[in-house]
Amino acid sequence: MVFVRATHVLKKTTADLYKPLIRGILIRSASTTAQDNTIKYNKEIVIKNVDESQESPLVVIIGWSNSNLRQIEKYSQIYEDLGCTVVSSSMQLYRFSMFYDTLFAQDTQNVINAMTTQRNFNTSRKVFFKLFSTPGPAMYVNIMNYYFPYIEQHFGTVPKFQLSEDETKPNICGVIYDSATVESGNAHQFANGMRGNSTGALSNMVFNVLGKMVYAYAVRTSKMHNYGPEFLRNIPVMLPQMFLSSENDKIASIESVRNFVEHQKEMGVPLLKSKVWENSDHVLHYRKYPEEYKALVDGFMKECLDLSQVQTTEKKESVVAENKKQVHHQVEI
Repeated sequence: MVFVRATHVLKKTTADLYKPLIRGILIRSASTTAQDNTIKYNKEIVIKNVDESQESPLVVIIGWSNSNLRQIEKYSQIYEDLGCTVVSSSMQLYRFSMFYDTLFAQDTQNVINAMTTQRNFNTSRKVFFKLFSTPGPAMYVNIMNYYFPYIEQHFGTVPKFQLSEDETKPNICGVIYDSATVESGNAHQFANGMRGNSTGALSNMVFNVLGKMVYAYAVRTSKMHNYGPEFLRNIPVMLPQMFLSSENDKIASIESVRNFVEHQKEMGVPLLKSKVWENSDHVLHYRKYPEEYKALVDGFMKECLDLSQVQTTEKKESVVAENKKQVHHQVEI
């Protein structure tokens, strides 16, 4: 699969390069509350448990379709209790499914900008991603292509959304998938996604029709629908991952999740965890199994941080050894 590269480049001004930093400073001064260290970044994004030192881990949560910040807050609290700063973003279905290259692209840039405000002083700050349903993995593909370009003519490679020269790649330590759709759904799954966990007969009928209409639109126009699974499978960075899923999920097929996990294992992912419940619904695993859910998250993050520490130590030792070789070589000369 080949996408044609853009043939024009828009020049960035100095103001453009420093826009995320300036925005972060302005928002921090205007919207941070002393009681809970919360920043209301915009109507879709909130930053909780802000750590001015930027030493604690940073977690970025991308919500499910038509999620709101109030719903995501209970997940944010899990990570806040672990001492993390949390950037949470709600998701609107129409922006993702119908305006992927415009509105959803801007949503992605907003999340990147919000994340940047929390690692602008400590660029090596440890970062985790928490990805829900379909929008989570889709935005994650955008974010990874922004920092590690591997898809031509896609977010991060088109001029409007290119990485600026003064930006650094995030120090990503792990990724947690909750009810992730890792394959493009069919019309029935789209309808289930529109319906969510609604039980009303009339609303179910309406969402069933709307879901099939959105599916038909996505098949014709959405690059992410047609190529998204391939984009996700081929992210060029091997990172620790944990999958939280259910046999009872009517939107994210458990077979597709298992196949994806197996593929990641074959690719050599350094740490891979998977938990499959029998009877929890889409994005409702935490509601049904709160204590087990929190324990799984806590354990995974600790393993990731330990692994990151080992890799950092090995990297430092490698650099020291290489420097010694160069010094020894210079002495011999």
